[in-house]
Parts: sequence; C-alpha cells; structure tokens
Amino acid sequence: MAGVNMRLEAGAIRELHWHQTAEASMLLFYVAYIVTLTPSLQWAYVLNGSTQITSVDRNGRNYVATVNKGDLWYFPPGIPHSLQATNDNPEGTEFLLIFPDGQFNDDDTFL
Repeated sequence: MAGVNMRLEAGAIRELHWHQTAEASMLLFYVAYIVTLTPSLQWAYVLNGSTQITSVDRNGRNYVATVNKGDLWYFPPGIPHSLQATNDNPEGTEFLLIFPDGQFNDDDTFL
C-alpha cells in the first residue's frame, strides 16, 4: 500500500491522467527485459476543502462530482481522471491518495 498527501490551491487542476504500475519480466537468462504496464486503482479520502472529480469510463461516458471533507472516491484501474480544487475554500483542498498495490510514481501518470 502506498499513500500520497496531495494539496491543491483553490481553483488548481490536476490534469487528466491515469495510473500504471511497471512490472519487469526477465527472459533469455536475464539478458532481455520486457516491461509491462499494469493499470493501478486509486482510492482517496478528502481531508480538507472540496474537490471536483472528473472521470471517463471505458465506454466514453463522463462522470463529474464534487467531494467534500470526509468523503471518499475511487477510480478503477486505468480510468482517466482529473481533480480540481473548488473555490469555496481559500486554502484549497487536501486529500490522501491510496494505492493498494504499494506503487506510486508521479511520472507514471503523464500522458
């Protein structure tokens, strides 16, 4: 399990992204490596403020919701999503991201 404490200033956006975990497989007596990218799921708990969450499911349907302090959200593996701090709190928003597979690397979320 991995956890990330993330903060966004009021109105700030975490761009559309999804999470993948790199797994390396060794072949040919450790000479060649194959890297497989496996989608990772994400849970989050809102610590302070409000966050607008947006996601796109595998059928291209959009989902938009606003979550507040004490709320949870969940994105299934490989689902594109974005996050935006609402403007109702001048301090922005703070949430705890949880990755059950124990892997998190911000570099794996870039398009």
